[in-house]
Amino acid sequence: MLQKSDHYALADLSPGYDRVPSVDGLRAFCILLVLFSHFASELPGKPEFLAGLLGVQIFFVISGFLITRLLLAEIGQTGRIAIRSFYFRRFVRLMPPLCAMLCVTVALLWLYRINDFMFPVCGLFYVANYCLTGGVPSHALDSLWSLAVEEHFYILFPLLLVTSIRYGFRAVYLCLLLVFCTALGARIAHALADHPIAYMYWHTECVMDIIIAGCALSVMSSHAAGRTALRRLSSTPVFALAAVLYAFGLLAGASKLHLAFMQSALSVWLAVLLINVLCNPDLARIRRLLNHPAMVWIGRISYSTYLWQCVVLLLERRYDAIVNVYWIVAAVALSLLLGAASYYCIEKPAAARRKAWSQLLGLPQERAVAKPALTG
Repeated sequence: MLQKSDHYALADLSPGYDRVPSVDGLRAFCILLVLFSHFASELPGKPEFLAGLLGVQIFFVISGFLITRLLLAEIGQTGRIAIRSFYFRRFVRLMPPLCAMLCVTVALLWLYRINDFMFPVCGLFYVANYCLTGGVPSHALDSLWSLAVEEHFYILFPLLLVTSIRYGFRAVYLCLLLVFCTALGARIAHALADHPIAYMYWHTECVMDIIIAGCALSVMSSHAAGRTALRRLSSTPVFALAAVLYAFGLLAGASKLHLAFMQSALSVWLAVLLINVLCNPDLARIRRLLNHPAMVWIGRISYSTYLWQCVVLLLERRYDAIVNVYWIVAAVALSLLLGAASYYCIEKPAAARRKAWSQLLGLPQERAVAKPALTG
Protein backbone atom coordinates (compact mmCIF):
# COMPACT_ATOMS: atom_id res chain seq x y z
CA MET A 1 0.00 0.00 0.00
CA LEU A 2 1.45 3.35 -1.05
CA GLN A 3 1.54 6.17 1.43
CA LYS A 4 0.14 9.61 0.71
CA SER A 5 3.58 11.05 0.04
CA ASP A 6 4.22 8.37 -2.56
CA HIS A 7 1.02 9.28 -4.42
CA TYR A 8 2.41 12.81 -4.61
CA ALA A 9 5.57 11.37 -6.17
CA LEU A 10 3.49 9.65 -8.84
CA ALA A 11 1.51 12.85 -9.43
CA ASP A 12 4.81 14.64 -10.11
CA LEU A 13 5.23 12.47 -13.21
CA SER A 14 1.99 13.49 -14.92
CA PRO A 15 2.22 15.84 -17.94
CA GLY A 16 3.52 19.28 -17.00
CA TYR A 17 6.27 21.83 -17.54
CA ASP A 18 7.73 21.69 -14.03
CA ARG A 19 10.89 19.78 -13.18
CA VAL A 20 10.55 16.18 -12.05
CA PRO A 21 12.23 15.55 -8.67
CA SER A 22 15.34 13.33 -8.78
CA VAL A 23 15.75 13.47 -12.57
CA ASP A 24 18.64 15.96 -12.49
CA GLY A 25 20.35 13.80 -9.87
CA LEU A 26 19.87 10.72 -12.04
CA ARG A 27 21.37 12.63 -14.95
CA ALA A 28 24.34 13.43 -12.71
CA PHE A 29 24.80 9.74 -11.91
CA CYS A 30 24.68 8.92 -15.63
CA ILE A 31 27.17 11.56 -16.73
CA LEU A 32 29.63 10.56 -14.00
CA LEU A 33 29.24 6.93 -15.07
CA VAL A 34 29.93 7.94 -18.68
CA LEU A 35 32.93 10.11 -17.83
CA PHE A 36 34.68 7.60 -15.59
CA SER A 37 34.04 4.82 -18.13
CA HIS A 38 35.29 6.80 -21.11
CA PHE A 39 38.43 8.02 -19.39
CA ALA A 40 39.12 4.63 -17.78
CA SER A 41 38.95 3.14 -21.28
CA GLU A 42 42.13 5.11 -22.03
CA LEU A 43 44.10 3.01 -19.52
CA PRO A 44 46.91 0.84 -20.91
CA GLY A 45 45.41 -2.06 -22.82
CA LYS A 46 42.32 0.00 -23.72
CA PRO A 47 39.87 -1.97 -21.54
CA GLU A 48 36.17 -1.76 -22.39
CA PHE A 49 33.81 -0.42 -19.74
CA LEU A 50 30.17 -1.02 -20.66
CA ALA A 51 29.02 1.08 -17.71
CA GLY A 52 29.39 4.13 -19.94
CA LEU A 53 27.01 2.64 -22.48
CA LEU A 54 24.54 1.89 -19.68
CA GLY A 55 24.75 5.53 -18.59
CA VAL A 56 23.88 6.67 -22.12
CA GLN A 57 20.99 4.21 -22.29
CA ILE A 58 19.57 5.58 -19.03
CA PHE A 59 19.87 9.04 -20.60
CA PHE A 60 17.78 7.74 -23.50
CA VAL A 61 14.99 6.56 -21.20
CA ILE A 62 15.01 9.88 -19.33
CA SER A 63 14.86 11.82 -22.61
CA GLY A 64 11.92 9.79 -23.89
CA PHE A 65 10.09 10.27 -20.61
CA LEU A 66 10.67 14.03 -20.31
CA ILE A 67 10.02 14.94 -23.95
CA THR A 68 6.78 12.96 -24.00
CA ARG A 69 5.74 14.59 -20.72
CA LEU A 70 6.23 18.06 -22.22
CA LEU A 71 4.44 17.17 -25.45
CA LEU A 72 1.47 15.69 -23.59
CA ALA A 73 1.31 18.81 -21.44
CA GLU A 74 1.13 20.94 -24.58
CA ILE A 75 -1.59 18.74 -26.03
CA GLY A 76 -3.53 18.94 -22.78
CA GLN A 77 -3.25 22.72 -22.77
CA THR A 78 -3.78 23.60 -26.43
CA GLY A 79 -5.11 20.42 -28.03
CA ARG A 80 -2.17 20.33 -30.43
CA ILE A 81 1.63 20.36 -30.70
CA ALA A 82 3.27 23.42 -32.22
CA ILE A 83 5.81 21.37 -34.19
CA ARG A 84 7.86 24.33 -35.42
CA SER A 85 8.11 25.75 -31.91
CA PHE A 86 9.16 22.36 -30.55
CA TYR A 87 11.90 22.01 -33.15
CA PHE A 88 13.04 25.56 -32.45
CA ARG A 89 13.24 24.91 -28.69
CA ARG A 90 15.33 21.80 -29.32
CA PHE A 91 17.59 23.76 -31.70
CA VAL A 92 18.22 26.52 -29.16
CA ARG A 93 18.76 23.98 -26.39
CA LEU A 94 21.19 21.71 -28.25
CA MET A 95 22.91 23.53 -31.08
CA PRO A 96 24.82 26.45 -29.44
CA PRO A 97 26.91 24.27 -27.06
CA LEU A 98 27.47 21.69 -29.81
CA CYS A 99 28.67 24.33 -32.29
CA ALA A 100 31.03 25.82 -29.71
CA MET A 101 32.57 22.43 -28.90
CA LEU A 102 32.91 21.51 -32.58
CA CYS A 103 34.59 24.84 -33.37
CA VAL A 104 37.17 24.20 -30.65
CA THR A 105 37.68 20.65 -31.91
CA VAL A 106 38.18 21.77 -35.51
CA ALA A 107 40.65 24.44 -34.33
CA LEU A 108 42.62 21.82 -32.39
CA LEU A 109 42.65 19.44 -35.36
CA TRP A 110 43.93 22.27 -37.56
CA LEU A 111 46.66 23.10 -35.04
CA TYR A 112 47.64 19.43 -34.94
CA ARG A 113 47.79 19.43 -38.79
CA ILE A 114 44.99 16.88 -38.99
CA ASN A 115 43.10 18.10 -42.02
CA ASP A 116 40.21 15.70 -41.67
CA PHE A 117 37.04 17.48 -40.57
CA MET A 118 34.50 14.97 -41.83
CA PHE A 119 33.44 13.69 -38.42
CA PRO A 120 32.82 17.16 -36.94
CA VAL A 121 30.54 17.78 -39.94
CA CYS A 122 28.82 14.44 -39.25
CA GLY A 123 28.31 15.53 -35.65
CA LEU A 124 26.92 18.90 -36.67
CA PHE A 125 24.30 17.27 -38.90
CA TYR A 126 23.51 14.51 -36.40
CA VAL A 127 24.65 11.52 -38.44
CA ALA A 128 27.65 10.63 -36.27
CA ASN A 129 26.21 7.22 -35.34
CA TYR A 130 26.16 6.10 -38.97
CA CYS A 131 29.55 7.68 -39.69
CA LEU A 132 31.08 5.65 -36.85
CA THR A 133 29.93 2.36 -38.32
CA GLY A 134 30.93 3.66 -41.76
CA GLY A 135 34.55 3.93 -40.66
CA VAL A 136 34.92 7.74 -40.60
CA PRO A 137 37.78 8.69 -38.21
CA SER A 138 36.11 10.19 -35.15
CA HIS A 139 39.01 12.10 -33.56
CA ALA A 140 37.63 11.46 -30.03
CA LEU A 141 34.12 12.58 -31.01
CA ASP A 142 32.66 9.07 -30.72
CA SER A 143 30.20 10.22 -28.04
CA LEU A 144 28.26 12.26 -30.59
CA TRP A 145 26.57 9.05 -31.78
CA SER A 146 24.04 9.30 -28.94
CA LEU A 147 23.18 12.91 -29.80
CA ALA A 148 22.37 11.80 -33.33
CA VAL A 149 20.01 9.12 -32.01
CA GLU A 150 18.21 11.60 -29.76
CA GLU A 151 17.91 14.19 -32.53
CA HIS A 152 16.31 11.63 -34.83
CA PHE A 153 13.87 10.89 -32.03
CA TYR A 154 13.10 14.61 -31.56
CA ILE A 155 12.35 14.94 -35.28
CA LEU A 156 10.08 11.92 -35.63
CA PHE A 157 8.34 11.36 -32.31
CA PRO A 158 6.24 14.57 -32.08
CA LEU A 159 4.76 13.77 -35.48
CA LEU A 160 3.96 10.23 -34.37
CA LEU A 161 2.42 11.38 -31.09
CA VAL A 162 0.25 14.18 -32.49
CA THR A 163 -1.07 11.83 -35.16
CA SER A 164 -1.85 8.88 -32.92
CA ILE A 165 -3.29 10.69 -29.89
CA ARG A 166 -6.23 11.89 -31.97
CA TYR A 167 -7.52 8.33 -31.73
CA GLY A 168 -6.94 7.94 -27.99
CA PHE A 169 -4.36 6.37 -25.77
CA ARG A 170 -4.79 2.92 -27.26
CA ALA A 171 -3.57 4.26 -30.59
CA VAL A 172 -0.60 5.87 -28.85
CA TYR A 173 0.34 2.60 -27.17
CA LEU A 174 -0.05 0.78 -30.48
CA CYS A 175 2.36 3.22 -32.15
CA LEU A 176 4.86 2.86 -29.30
CA LEU A 177 4.65 -0.92 -29.60
CA LEU A 178 5.17 -0.67 -33.35
CA VAL A 179 8.36 1.37 -32.89
CA PHE A 180 9.52 -1.02 -30.16
CA CYS A 181 9.04 -4.04 -32.43
CA THR A 182 10.66 -2.23 -35.37
CA ALA A 183 13.82 -1.68 -33.32
CA LEU A 184 13.87 -5.35 -32.32
CA GLY A 185 13.34 -6.36 -35.93
CA ALA A 186 16.20 -4.12 -37.10
CA ARG A 187 18.58 -5.71 -34.58
CA ILE A 188 17.49 -9.20 -35.60
CA ALA A 189 18.13 -8.31 -39.26
CA HIS A 190 21.65 -7.04 -38.43
CA ALA A 191 22.34 -10.15 -36.34
CA LEU A 192 21.20 -12.54 -39.07
CA ALA A 193 23.28 -10.61 -41.62
CA ASP A 194 26.26 -10.93 -39.24
CA HIS A 195 26.89 -7.18 -39.27
CA PRO A 196 29.24 -5.73 -36.63
CA ILE A 197 27.64 -5.58 -33.21
CA ALA A 198 28.19 -1.81 -33.18
CA TYR A 199 25.27 -1.52 -35.59
CA MET A 200 22.91 -2.77 -32.88
CA TYR A 201 24.23 -0.28 -30.33
CA TRP A 202 24.68 2.85 -32.47
CA HIS A 203 22.13 2.86 -35.28
CA THR A 204 18.99 4.83 -34.54
CA GLU A 205 16.61 2.16 -35.82
CA CYS A 206 18.21 -0.35 -33.43
CA VAL A 207 18.09 1.65 -30.18
CA MET A 208 14.84 3.56 -30.52
CA ASP A 209 13.06 1.06 -28.27
CA ILE A 210 15.08 2.29 -25.28
CA ILE A 211 13.79 5.84 -25.77
CA ILE A 212 10.29 4.53 -26.45
CA ALA A 213 10.34 2.78 -23.06
CA GLY A 214 10.67 6.20 -21.43
CA CYS A 215 7.89 7.56 -23.65
CA ALA A 216 5.61 4.75 -22.51
CA LEU A 217 6.19 5.67 -18.84
CA SER A 218 5.12 9.24 -19.54
CA VAL A 219 2.00 8.17 -21.44
CA MET A 220 1.08 5.80 -18.58
CA SER A 221 1.41 8.62 -16.06
CA SER A 222 -1.09 10.75 -17.98
CA HIS A 223 -4.23 8.65 -17.38
CA ALA A 224 -5.74 6.76 -14.47
CA ALA A 225 -5.29 3.19 -15.71
CA GLY A 226 -1.67 3.87 -16.55
CA ARG A 227 -0.96 5.36 -13.13
CA THR A 228 -2.46 2.25 -11.51
CA ALA A 229 0.02 0.13 -13.50
CA LEU A 230 2.89 2.42 -12.50
CA ARG A 231 2.01 1.99 -8.83
CA ARG A 232 2.36 -1.75 -9.27
CA LEU A 233 5.66 -1.38 -11.10
CA SER A 234 7.16 0.99 -8.52
CA SER A 235 7.69 -1.68 -5.88
CA THR A 236 10.84 -3.39 -4.65
CA PRO A 237 9.73 -6.97 -5.52
CA VAL A 238 8.94 -6.01 -9.12
CA PHE A 239 12.20 -4.07 -9.42
CA ALA A 240 14.25 -6.96 -8.00
CA LEU A 241 12.46 -9.54 -10.15
CA ALA A 242 13.07 -7.50 -13.30
CA ALA A 243 16.77 -7.16 -12.44
CA VAL A 244 17.17 -10.89 -11.73
CA LEU A 245 15.39 -11.91 -14.93
CA TYR A 246 17.54 -9.54 -16.98
CA ALA A 247 20.73 -10.85 -15.33
CA PHE A 248 19.76 -14.45 -16.07
CA GLY A 249 19.01 -13.44 -19.64
CA LEU A 250 22.50 -12.00 -20.06
CA LEU A 251 24.06 -15.20 -18.75
CA ALA A 252 22.00 -17.35 -21.10
CA GLY A 253 24.04 -16.54 -24.20
CA ALA A 254 26.25 -14.06 -26.03
CA SER A 255 25.38 -14.47 -29.70
CA LYS A 256 24.37 -11.45 -31.73
CA LEU A 257 20.83 -12.78 -32.07
CA HIS A 258 20.60 -13.26 -28.32
CA LEU A 259 21.88 -9.72 -27.71
CA ALA A 260 19.27 -8.40 -30.14
CA PHE A 261 16.53 -9.72 -27.87
CA MET A 262 18.34 -8.72 -24.68
CA GLN A 263 18.38 -5.10 -25.84
CA SER A 264 14.57 -5.15 -25.78
CA ALA A 265 14.68 -6.71 -22.31
CA LEU A 266 17.08 -3.94 -21.27
CA SER A 267 14.60 -1.30 -22.47
CA VAL A 268 11.90 -2.75 -20.22
CA TRP A 269 14.26 -3.08 -17.27
CA LEU A 270 15.48 0.51 -17.60
CA ALA A 271 11.88 1.74 -17.63
CA VAL A 272 11.22 -0.24 -14.44
CA LEU A 273 14.45 1.20 -12.99
CA LEU A 274 13.39 4.77 -13.74
CA ILE A 275 9.89 4.48 -12.26
CA ASN A 276 11.31 2.85 -9.12
CA VAL A 277 14.02 5.45 -8.65
CA LEU A 278 11.41 8.20 -8.97
CA CYS A 279 8.54 6.67 -7.01
CA ASN A 280 9.41 3.54 -5.01
CA PRO A 281 8.94 4.42 -1.30
CA ASP A 282 11.73 1.98 -0.36
CA LEU A 283 14.23 4.05 -2.36
CA ALA A 284 13.63 7.34 -0.51
CA ARG A 285 17.28 7.50 0.60
CA ILE A 286 18.45 7.22 -2.98
CA ARG A 287 16.11 10.06 -3.97
CA ARG A 288 17.51 12.21 -1.17
CA LEU A 289 20.98 11.60 -2.57
CA LEU A 290 19.84 12.38 -6.11
CA ASN A 291 18.23 15.62 -4.92
CA HIS A 292 21.38 16.80 -3.15
CA PRO A 293 22.30 20.26 -4.52
CA ALA A 294 25.63 19.01 -5.88
CA MET A 295 23.96 16.19 -7.82
CA VAL A 296 21.25 18.51 -9.14
CA TRP A 297 23.94 20.95 -10.32
CA ILE A 298 25.92 18.25 -12.11
CA GLY A 299 22.69 17.07 -13.72
CA ARG A 300 21.94 20.58 -14.99
CA ILE A 301 25.33 20.82 -16.72
CA SER A 302 25.33 17.20 -17.92
CA TYR A 303 24.64 17.98 -21.60
CA SER A 304 27.51 20.44 -21.93
CA THR A 305 29.77 18.16 -19.89
CA TYR A 306 28.96 15.26 -22.21
CA LEU A 307 30.04 17.41 -25.16
CA TRP A 308 33.25 18.80 -23.73
CA GLN A 309 34.59 15.45 -22.55
CA CYS A 310 35.36 14.93 -26.24
CA VAL A 311 37.85 17.81 -26.18
CA VAL A 312 39.51 16.41 -23.05
CA LEU A 313 39.84 13.01 -24.73
CA LEU A 314 41.29 14.64 -27.86
CA LEU A 315 43.93 16.45 -25.77
CA GLU A 316 44.81 13.26 -23.90
CA ARG A 317 45.27 11.27 -27.10
CA ARG A 318 47.24 14.04 -28.78
CA TYR A 319 49.74 14.48 -25.95
CA ASP A 320 49.80 10.79 -24.99
CA ALA A 321 49.07 11.52 -21.34
CA ILE A 322 49.98 8.92 -18.74
CA VAL A 323 46.58 7.56 -17.88
CA ASN A 324 46.11 6.43 -14.29
CA VAL A 325 43.58 6.91 -11.51
CA TYR A 326 44.78 10.46 -10.82
CA TRP A 327 44.52 11.41 -14.49
CA ILE A 328 41.01 9.95 -14.70
CA VAL A 329 39.85 12.04 -11.72
CA ALA A 330 41.52 15.15 -13.18
CA ALA A 331 39.94 14.51 -16.60
CA VAL A 332 36.48 14.14 -15.03
CA ALA A 333 37.00 17.37 -13.08
CA LEU A 334 38.19 19.22 -16.20
CA SER A 335 35.17 17.97 -18.17
CA LEU A 336 32.84 19.21 -15.44
CA LEU A 337 34.63 22.57 -15.39
CA LEU A 338 34.32 22.97 -19.17
CA GLY A 339 30.72 21.79 -19.00
CA ALA A 340 29.92 24.39 -16.33
CA ALA A 341 31.56 27.14 -18.40
CA SER A 342 29.52 26.09 -21.43
CA TYR A 343 26.31 25.93 -19.39
CA TYR A 344 26.66 29.40 -17.89
CA CYS A 345 28.22 31.13 -20.90
CA ILE A 346 26.33 29.45 -23.76
CA GLU A 347 23.35 27.32 -22.68
CA LYS A 348 21.74 29.72 -20.21
CA PRO A 349 22.20 32.88 -22.31
CA ALA A 350 20.71 31.07 -25.33
CA ALA A 351 17.75 29.87 -23.24
CA ALA A 352 17.20 33.42 -21.94
CA ARG A 353 16.98 34.75 -25.49
CA ARG A 354 14.81 31.93 -26.80
CA LYS A 355 11.51 33.77 -26.28
CA ALA A 356 12.76 36.88 -28.08
CA TRP A 357 14.10 34.82 -30.98
CA SER A 358 10.82 32.91 -31.11
CA GLN A 359 8.84 36.16 -31.36
CA LEU A 360 11.20 37.38 -34.08
CA LEU A 361 10.45 34.24 -36.09
CA GLY A 362 6.71 34.55 -35.48
CA LEU A 363 6.43 31.22 -33.66
CA PRO A 364 3.63 30.46 -31.16
CA GLN A 365 4.61 31.59 -27.67
CA GLU A 366 5.01 29.21 -24.76
CA ARG A 367 2.48 29.35 -21.95
CA ALA A 368 3.51 27.52 -18.80
CA VAL A 369 0.75 25.54 -17.12
CA ALA A 370 1.80 23.24 -14.30
CA LYS A 371 -0.62 20.35 -14.77
CA PRO A 372 -2.81 20.49 -17.88
CA ALA A 373 -5.78 18.18 -17.84
CA LEU A 374 -5.68 15.14 -20.09
CA THR A 375 -8.44 12.65 -20.48
CA GLY A 376 -8.10 9.07 -21.60
